[in-house]
Amino acid sequence: MTIDPKKVSTSVTPFANIDDYSVILQDEEILFTMNTMFLVKEIKKSAKNSHLWEVELTLIDDSDPQLAALAHRMKEHLSESTGWQRLGDWLLNIGQYQQAEELYINLLKNSSCDKNNAYVYQQLGLIKHNQQEYTEAVSYYKKSLKIYQKTLSEDDQKLGAICKNIAMTYEKLDDQSNALEFFEKAHDIYKKALPANHPDLSTSYRNIGQLYNNMGNYSKALEFYEKASTIQEKTLTSDHLDLAASYDNIASVYNNVGDFSNALEFYDKALRIKEKTLNRTQPSLASSYNNIGSMHCCMDDHKKALKFFKKARKILEKSMPPNDPDLASFYSNIGKLYDNMGKYSKAIKFYEKTLKIDEITLPLDHPSLATSYNSMGQVYNNKGDYSKALEYYTKAFTIREKALPPNHADLAFLKHDIGVVCENVGDYSMARQFYEWAFSIGQLSLPSDHPHLHVYQLSLDNVKRKM
Repeated sequence: MTIDPKKVSTSVTPFANIDDYSVILQDEEILFTMNTMFLVKEIKKSAKNSHLWEVELTLIDDSDPQLAALAHRMKEHLSESTGWQRLGDWLLNIGQYQQAEELYINLLKNSSCDKNNAYVYQQLGLIKHNQQEYTEAVSYYKKSLKIYQKTLSEDDQKLGAICKNIAMTYEKLDDQSNALEFFEKAHDIYKKALPANHPDLSTSYRNIGQLYNNMGNYSKALEFYEKASTIQEKTLTSDHLDLAASYDNIASVYNNVGDFSNALEFYDKALRIKEKTLNRTQPSLASSYNNIGSMHCCMDDHKKALKFFKKARKILEKSMPPNDPDLASFYSNIGKLYDNMGKYSKAIKFYEKTLKIDEITLPLDHPSLATSYNSMGQVYNNKGDYSKALEYYTKAFTIREKALPPNHADLAFLKHDIGVVCENVGDYSMARQFYEWAFSIGQLSLPSDHPHLHVYQLSLDNVKRKM
């Protein structure tokens, strides 16, 4: 512990020697005041005892710029709300949603102040969002937005925050068009209100990129993800975990468009950051190993894929509960590897593990469940069990047809897979129909050089020759 006398203000006494008042006379005791603050300089294992850690602390005073900024922001926050509102906020933060809601409703009944009511509606929206009552959440958010639009300037960040919350709630409702509308409204406000390299602007780019990625508009997703990472590369340290998350996002888009070498490059960038900053048991590190293994699998480098999957498995099975979604994703990738290697029984074993977790943890219409059914369909098709393959493909298609836009690339992929089964059982007319659907959707949703488009065209040409 380091205390620089120059940093000790003459107006306060941050600590006192209490040796003379200690019950145990041989102890050397220092008593610190409640508001004394230290900066953590270093944390390392004790050389004398591996079970203990040494923490190096340095006293900071009121003139520290980071502390001053934090204190200023806290004063701003406290001045913006009443005591009752702060009590409601506290109840919300500790998960006491019903009590918080009752308090906020009472505040609405007893207030005629638009500013206070706008804040309360916003907090009620947060409560309903956290309770997964998304339609009610949108209603409260919009009431808040309506008041704020009358009382605030058009570039006030509060408006941006409300629009962002509405967008995120529409995402939960799978209403992608409304989600995009409000993400873009929030983004327009942030662009007016914030400096070009502000972190909130980076977050806004990322949110829009994520939505485009989910919608299957991969060129737009990549555009916004790259804008987010450009800001982060200028404003964050090179080993910041938020930068790793951005690289993972960019990699996921390259993966979705079949550009596995670029995907691998960005997954590697993310991994290098995580290996510098995380301990070796962190699930996020396992996620990177899993992603890189998956890319090597897609590039038919089975040896490297297995190496990274083993690293991921070592972490995940120790650190995750047995029904965790990350574990399901890992099992799915292992299953895909064994499927590619022609080891179908092993592939089915791992796909069944994935499916078991998904069926326990996900709604029956969740897209990830469709992915698991699709994987089972593929391995049974490769094994030659076409009735089983068609059963699982149909389950996958039923979910995705309801959840996705009609021209989504995933629908093309599934239609092609069903066409393959039809071709394998000799129903060339039906196979041709599914291949044509797949190719038509693929032309609308994928880049012209995407490998799937080439596969769809080949399949269509081949089945025409058989007819």
